Amino acid sequence: MKRKLLVPAALVCALACAVATRASAQGIPADDRIAEAVSRWISLPAPAGSEDIAAARLKAALPGWTRDAVGNLLRTVGSGTPRRVIACALDVSSYAVSEITDQGYVRLHRAGAAPPHPLWDQALEAQRVRIFTAHGGENGVLGVGAIFNGHFAQQHRADTTVIGVDQIWIDVGASSRADAEKLGIALLDPVIADRPAWTYEGYAAGPAAGARAGCAAVATAAQGTVASGETVFILAAQHVMNWSGLNGALARLGRYDDLTLIGAVRGGRGAPPTKSIVPRTRFTGSLVESISAADARDLLARTASAAGV
Repeated sequence: MKRKLLVPAALVCALACAVATRASAQGIPADDRIAEAVSRWISLPAPAGSEDIAAARLKAALPGWTRDAVGNLLRTVGSGTPRRVIACALDVSSYAVSEITDQGYVRLHRAGAAPPHPLWDQALEAQRVRIFTAHGGENGVLGVGAIFNGHFAQQHRADTTVIGVDQIWIDVGASSRADAEKLGIALLDPVIADRPAWTYEGYAAGPAAGARAGCAAVATAAQGTVASGETVFILAAQHVMNWSGLNGALARLGRYDDLTLIGAVRGGRGAPPTKSIVPRTRFTGSLVESISAADARDLLARTASAAGV
């Protein structure tokens, strides 16, 4: 069963136009447009190490951006000094196929850092996931149900054992390994939870909502004119792997005067940022992390100021 994913064809325009609408009489529609635009960014599939899935869609919607060898998207505006770098994390928490069993079930391994909450993996139970195969197209093979092993459930029904990724079996409708392989599924294929864009009462919600709102702000600010100097905007790949995508981009870039991370505080190895701009969010670090339209507007204003726009 296939379901067409939302392609972010006008995300940046929607956010920029909505932010420009300040009249109080039009405040509610503007907030709805901002929340809808950010929700499309939240639902954009960008599994760690396979950000090209999102990059292909974004390049079609964002003229003037280029993709480097590791999956970063970059746009340079202006020239001269000072030379600023404005970056955000494009990739999200994801999984990879680690095994296909003789019965046709798919087993998973977490890609990148540990999840922000101990129940993160357990949220896959009875939920759809999307497996991106080499020949499955931009939407993956199909959305499938995630289940845990029935024998395990019987043994632990009365206790409070937390279900981790090692106890998750993915049912793709196959009855054998050969059936699963006919669907194109192979080891190391990226896997993400299949969640729709979600808004409520002027909020956009979903995992890493603040980080994705940060990328929306970076992409929107990159449409502006830099008053002086040069600003390099980066939608960075592989941030869950010690920011390896951004580290590589900075190494190739060479000298810069200022590095600002939007939507996340940098962890792991590499050059520290000059500053970080972290948006206000509700239910931070959860599957329903939420950001309001007002906070998205504030995030864009701070991002534009840091970018010299």
